[in-house]
Amino acid sequence: QWAWCLGVTALFLATVAAGETLLAGRKHLALGGAAGYATARGMLVLLVTPALEETLFRGLFVNEIRRFTGPWRTVTLTALLFAGIHLPFWIFRSGLTGAVMADASGVFIFGVLAGWLYLRSLSIWPPTVAHIANNLLAAMLVAAPR
Repeated sequence: QWAWCLGVTALFLATVAAGETLLAGRKHLALGGAAGYATARGMLVLLVTPALEETLFRGLFVNEIRRFTGPWRTVTLTALLFAGIHLPFWIFRSGLTGAVMADASGVFIFGVLAGWLYLRSLSIWPPTVAHIANNLLAAMLVAAPR
């Protein structure tokens, strides 16, 4: 089960990295982007925030919503909530831009993956590990120089 979940997560992250670097050409990978996680605060953000978000969204919301509807509707609704909870911060920081909407779309797609991982494993650990890996990748994808 773990090997399967990790394989799906790796495929997802490779697709995101390829899409951002090769296809869109908007970003490049830089290990220095993840350097902020080397601090105590960074480790807290890297490890604790995904664990709390996955406990809330997959552990609580998925379990409650799936009592009323099917698995794919549950995954879709919780992914929308997950993307929606991130939007106010981004809009406050950058305004409602195309880049913000692209980020929200990416978070929605990740939310679908995380919900699916949770339903497949019935554990918050696979989506939590995926969330940590996704956040590390996001930190390493920095804007390409123009």
